[in-house]
Amino acid sequence: MTSSNGTKSEGKRLASDFTEQEFWAFRAYMADDCELAPKTVTDRLTIIKQLFKFAAANSLIQRNPVAGAKVPDAPSTVQPSLRDLAKTIENHHS
Repeated sequence: MTSSNGTKSEGKRLASDFTEQEFWAFRAYMADDCELAPKTVTDRLTIIKQLFKFAAANSLIQRNPVAGAKVPDAPSTVQPSLRDLAKTIENHHS
C-alpha cells in the first residue's frame, strides 16, 4: 500500500488521510457491528475528535478532518441508588 506522500506502508495510513466520512463509518461499525453501548460509542468518538484537535493545534497535521463533526450526546441512563439496591435485597430475602 502506498500513502498519499508516496511512501510504502503495510496496512498503515497517515492521520492526514482520515476523513469525516470514515469517522461516521467507524461510528456505525461500533454501534451496529460491535453492538457497543451508545455511551461507549460517544466516548470513543469524543476521544478521536480530541486527538485530531490536539494534532492540528500542535501542527502535527495540517487540518482537523473531524472539526465539523458533531458527536451526539449519549442517552442518559438511570443509575441505581443504594436505596434501590437495599429494596432489591430486601425483596429477594422476603
